[in-house]
Amino acid sequence: MPDPGRPTSTNDARRIDPTALQGDWINTESSPRRLARILIEGRSDAIAVRPLGVEDRAPEGMGWFDSRALYASSSTGGDAVAFIVERDVDSMPVELQANLSKGLLIVSSFQTRPLSGGPERRFAREFFRRVNSEFPGPADMSPKESVVRPHSSSSAASTFGGFWRNTNTTGSGIVSVSFAPTDDGGTLCVKGRDRSDANDWGTTTIEIYNEIGALVEPAKIKARYDLGSVDVQLHGWVKQGVLVLALFRRFKNAIGESSYFDREFFCRTGEHTNGDW
Repeated sequence: MPDPGRPTSTNDARRIDPTALQGDWINTESSPRRLARILIEGRSDAIAVRPLGVEDRAPEGMGWFDSRALYASSSTGGDAVAFIVERDVDSMPVELQANLSKGLLIVSSFQTRPLSGGPERRFAREFFRRVNSEFPGPADMSPKESVVRPHSSSSAASTFGGFWRNTNTTGSGIVSVSFAPTDDGGTLCVKGRDRSDANDWGTTTIEIYNEIGALVEPAKIKARYDLGSVDVQLHGWVKQGVLVLALFRRFKNAIGESSYFDREFFCRTGEHTNGDW
């Protein structure tokens, strides 16, 4: 929903410099799950990304992905710290959502259409370090053996189900989230926080993904909100009892504001407002 207090304009948002993302990045694991290497080149105010999968036989890998959006670390930031790219690879939609953290590039790769004849969508979350002359990385990287079990409604309920409250009680962002089951995944309800009080983002559909090489499912959710002046894409996972949401916020029409990436953390409260969950 639009924010009545935010001015609208046809002017472009603040320019985001892609330089910090550029380079040759190699997987920190000797036996990667999905991607062995990522090449990122600058394209004016954007980037082009070429992922090299561990099973790719062609030197060009998956081909070049053009960036859909770049994200700074805040709405006033000028340097890119995150990106989203997507394209079809062998007739399969592939989406990469990535961010910089402590010198590493963290990449979540989503196979967004269920496998033909298979029960699940797939994803992998992998870490990459920048290649330099002193540490060029191994010449050959073998894929890690993939062992994946289909997720069930009961496992999704135990992982994500219920009502979650933000661990940060001040500032802008999200107050709480809750989940409800559906036959093909689930729905997410978000209560956001504006300058005065909580506001309702509404309910959106979530996709549930199994992680390549993991034994416990489901591993991650992905969703999208159109809030009028802002498009929000997010993915989330649960670690040590904490729900982590990675949020990519893109301003559609903004004056001097940058699209930006951040994370928010939630604890389950014990309140269950969602029927079976």
